[in-house]
Amino acid sequence: MDFSSELAFYKEELYTRVLPFWEKYAPDRECGGFFTCFSGNGGTMLSTDKYIWSQGRMLYVLGKLLSRGELSRERLAFLEEMGDKTAAFLMAHARLENGACTFLCDREGNKKLAGRVYDSSIYVDCFVIIGTATYAAYKRDREMLAFAEALYAHAKDRYLSGSYNTDPYPVPQGCRTHGAPMIFSNTSFTLGTAMEALSLDASAAYADAYAYSCDILDHFVDADGVLHEMIFAGDTFDFETLLGRYINPGHTIEDCWFLADACERFGDTERLKKVMTVLKNALSRGWDAEYGGIRLFVDCDGGDVRGSVPDEREEMVRKVRTDNGSKLWWVHSEALYSTLRFSDEPGVSEWYERVKDYTFRTFPNTENDRGEWIQIRDREGRPENRVVALPVKDPFHIMRNLILLIEACEKRAVR
Repeated sequence: MDFSSELAFYKEELYTRVLPFWEKYAPDRECGGFFTCFSGNGGTMLSTDKYIWSQGRMLYVLGKLLSRGELSRERLAFLEEMGDKTAAFLMAHARLENGACTFLCDREGNKKLAGRVYDSSIYVDCFVIIGTATYAAYKRDREMLAFAEALYAHAKDRYLSGSYNTDPYPVPQGCRTHGAPMIFSNTSFTLGTAMEALSLDASAAYADAYAYSCDILDHFVDADGVLHEMIFAGDTFDFETLLGRYINPGHTIEDCWFLADACERFGDTERLKKVMTVLKNALSRGWDAEYGGIRLFVDCDGGDVRGSVPDEREEMVRKVRTDNGSKLWWVHSEALYSTLRFSDEPGVSEWYERVKDYTFRTFPNTENDRGEWIQIRDREGRPENRVVALPVKDPFHIMRNLILLIEACEKRAVR
């Protein structure tokens, strides 16, 4: 692979096609934060409400972008201004009186109900931690990092006690979901990276990341090396029901680099080998042999989701069935990074070329002149203007993975 050429390609995609959308159409210079409620092609703003999940994600991206030190003076000044305002918005408005984060605010930061509660997802807390910690490392701001540390301690206590929600993917009673230890693994590792950047002791945060990763690899991966999204009482697998059998290839592919980060740091070569098996299985089972691309949900043996359904009223059953064949932007941007990062592993580099070809034929927006990507496609690759998780144009997965791809290419190009 010509990593110098790949580096130039991804810089072009980030700085001239994706980032300009967020610079031009999304900043709220008056109240702080970014607007994210756009139509699929970015042509229409649908609401000025602010999902705190997305604000935390955007702050992470800004921290990573600004830390690279390659923006023009004017661009850097504007993005740093918006980063400062977004951080201030989160620190002022994200947390509720009970210590958790609200899911949704209006433009000014007034908290709004998401269903019947405000704190409808612990994932929000994690994205606020990821964002404020990363931006604090860029700004060398101990007060902001302390905010992230305090929120992490609170969120970790909730996670360990089981007193939390996981919207927009609710967990059926009696189940454990892969998404929870997955996000906490990445959150604690990101917090550790920020603490280390400010010369603080990060050993406890890194140890947490490793513990969450071990939980996933030891309990959510079956004997065939397939990572299940749901496990059941006593950390057991259920191969009879739809919810027990389905897998989320994109989640698995994304988690593989979270897991690798932790295993590599602690020198766990055996579990690292298991990560590579999990990655290859997710790619092979998730790939749509008929239309190309990676499906959002598939059966643990590949193909359409299947299995018995004890309760047709279960929300996750509806989600898995409805989005079974959908092709989403974030799945493919994660797969680009994971397959390039692990391209030295036998059997992975050819997946990188396949994923890249499909991704750039399918997702970049050609419907208008606003750039960015159209985030949701049907199984055949046609654009869909609908909601899969949150009703937002997400600012996170594309830019985060483009930055990570750039960093990976820079390392490889100088070998």
